[in-house]
Amino acid sequence: MKVLVAMNALKGTLDTVAAGTIIARTWRSLRPDDSITLLPLADGGDGTIEAVIAAGMGTLHDAGSVTGPDGRATSSAWVELVTGDVLVELALCGGISRMSELDAMNATTRGLGETIAAAMRHRTSQNYTLFIALGGSASTDAGLGALRALGLEATDVNGAPIPEGAAGLSSVARLDLSAMPPAPARVVLLTDVRSPLLGPHGSIRFAPQKGAATHELPLITAGLTNLVDVMRSSGLRVAREPGAGAAGGTAFGFSSLWGARYADPYDFLFGAFGLDRIVASHDLVITGEGRFDSSSLAGKAPGRIIEAARQSTGATHAAVLSGSIDWQTFPTDVTGIELADATAQMWAKRNPIEALATATKTLSRQFD
Repeated sequence: MKVLVAMNALKGTLDTVAAGTIIARTWRSLRPDDSITLLPLADGGDGTIEAVIAAGMGTLHDAGSVTGPDGRATSSAWVELVTGDVLVELALCGGISRMSELDAMNATTRGLGETIAAAMRHRTSQNYTLFIALGGSASTDAGLGALRALGLEATDVNGAPIPEGAAGLSSVARLDLSAMPPAPARVVLLTDVRSPLLGPHGSIRFAPQKGAATHELPLITAGLTNLVDVMRSSGLRVAREPGAGAAGGTAFGFSSLWGARYADPYDFLFGAFGLDRIVASHDLVITGEGRFDSSSLAGKAPGRIIEAARQSTGATHAAVLSGSIDWQTFPTDVTGIELADATAQMWAKRNPIEALATATKTLSRQFD
């Protein structure tokens, strides 16, 4: 039997690669004659590059040392996809996981720009697509840190460079794009966030998750508003598309100044991997995430995997392994196994490897 393992992360316990590896290893130990394909999934945040490399869809390149979100040096990397395009991941060089202590006012995206610059130095022309995975951001600087690393000059009324992070946005008086390189032919922002930059449902909504205190929220809002005013008065494009607020406004910065467009990260993964074709070539596909409920079926990767299995011309069966499952909305044509019932949820969270291996064993017995 040909088995495809395509897991989302079990957030808070196992990332996408670890979850898939545990299932594949356990399955092989029980059914050594089966063929196993491991295809990690990612939502544009932490692990996106790891998932792409694990799927054999590109080559990893070291970007060297870049500026982390807290100003300290950190390592970064970029991917040359098999299509010849480039993928960078904000979470890798500017994500919350890179912060020793959250600091919403001073966190910067500068490392993202430095990573993009490293990738651009390897290109001989601009005829490629730059994919920027925006999930997991630690900052709310509207992408100015990244764009400044690419040559943008942002100065105050005295002509001095503004401070990094959201703290500097209220000081912006002038933007000079003359030192920026030409953008790649196409810039695509991978995000499932559809928030605007400003307003109560804008990027400020996510600032508390990045460590913003209550008294800092109006300061961040004032800074973002000032940036928009300066750009408008300077005759620069001001992005208004849904999604401009993604990654603390990083989407706004790249959409406004580099003409970036938006794409759902799962659309990117399905298109890059050809997941419909891959799913159809297997007898069984195993997917899942931390909690499987109605939202899992509404455009998230596990739901798309299940739909691809349904649409396959062969007899591909779908199975879900998740920490918990909402059985009221769970599809009747899919096999579902919870890592633990309600009385053992804490045990499963403390022992995710053992819990996932046990669930895999339970599933495998159905095919004996």
